[in-house]
This record gives sequence, C-alpha cells and structure tokens, in this order.
Amino acid sequence: VWSPASILSGFTASADYFKLKIDDAIGSLVPQQIVNNCFANAASPECGLIVRPTPTSFPTQVLAVPANVAFLETSGIDFDVRYTTTLGRGTLGLRGYATYLDSYRVQQSATAPVIEFAGRGDILTQPSARPKWRGAATINYEIGAFGVFLSEQYIGKLKLGSDQPNQVFANPNVGAVWYTDLTLTAKLERSRGEAEFFLTVNNLFDRDFPILPGTNPGVNVPTIISVYDQVGRAFTLGVRTRF
Repeated sequence: VWSPASILSGFTASADYFKLKIDDAIGSLVPQQIVNNCFANAASPECGLIVRPTPTSFPTQVLAVPANVAFLETSGIDFDVRYTTTLGRGTLGLRGYATYLDSYRVQQSATAPVIEFAGRGDILTQPSARPKWRGAATINYEIGAFGVFLSEQYIGKLKLGSDQPNQVFANPNVGAVWYTDLTLTAKLERSRGEAEFFLTVNNLFDRDFPILPGTNPGVNVPTIISVYDQVGRAFTLGVRTRF
C-alpha cells in the first residue's frame, strides 16, 4: 500500500498478489468421463457410479454426483487506486480497481488432464468466463445535498474454449466489453431524520451482450450469463430514509 500524504494528500494505491490452491475440491465428472475412467481401470471408484441390472448387463444409468475429486489453483494481482479531493464547493472521489488473472488451473479428477481457464470462456453445461483483465473506474462528486456517481466496468477480451476435447470454434475471439452505470442522489433533511432520493441507470448506453454459442439452445440466453448483462438499460428509482 502506498499513501504519499506529504506529496499527494488523499491518494492511496495498493497491489495485492494472491495464490490459492484447493485439493479435493468438490466436482462432478460428466457421464462420458465416468465411463472412460471405468473402462481404463475396472477398479476405479467411477465404476461404482455406473448402474447395471446385473454384472453383465448393459448400463442403464450413469450417476454424475458431486465428490471430492477436483483440484483448483489460481493466482493473480488485485490493484486499487483511490483519490479524494475538494473541487469547487464539493468533494470529488476517484477510484480505479482491477484484477489480473494470471492462472486458473482445474483438474476434474486424478485421471483427468489439468486445464488452464485464465483468459478463456467456457460455454458447456455451466457457462463461465475468466478474462485475464477485469476492473472498474468510478467518479463520485458530492456538492451540498446532491451527488453524482458514474461507474465504468471493464470485462477484458477472452477466447472461447479450452484444452478440453472438441473445443473448436469458428470464431473463438470475444472482444472486451464496457458497461456504464449512473446514479444521481438528493438528500432531504427532516426534523426526525434524513431522506435520500436516488435514480440509478444501469447499462446507461444499452450495451448489447456478445452473442456466443451454447450447448443448450433455446434454454439459455446465447451468451455467458454469469458475466455479461442480459437486461440492457435499466432504471431504478427509490428513497432511503433514516429515523
């Protein structure tokens, strides 16, 4: 953390390195992985997940149940920069924070390969995206009873697919996406407390989500719903009060 009060009052910058590792994480093998592992080794625990009416009968069920079979390791750096100062008769606050994802390695079981997901987008049964860079910049200005808060969110570019089998796309590159949010506030002093009226506009410029292929057409929105906004421009009007 760097806070040079004698040089630039109100300024703070920090950088945090993280590295996390989870052994025996909860994971679920897909049915094909269970069958493959059992075929490769008849003594593997995955064979117990294959149901047969008799020992020599054709399988009637493959149970894809959660178990402590996975491995996960991730590392990266978090950045945070803040600056607060007086501007005119009001107070200006600036902030920028970002995360650089250096690695996100997953192994679904001891017999499965280790897959790197950093900078990748996965559109299989549970769509997810882990871009190398994500962050946001905010501007907050308050003068008297009024305030303006502007936020710019950044989701970095990524590539669809991974080193898993059958992960080939005609156009795997997904560009960076920006979202802008705006909030206006007005405070009203009362004899028994304080009320604050606010208007928030999320996705101010109505940014469309990137259209991406999926494995469940007609069921999910054709994008990675855990990362990209599917609603579009949305308005929220409300009031907060203290007694």
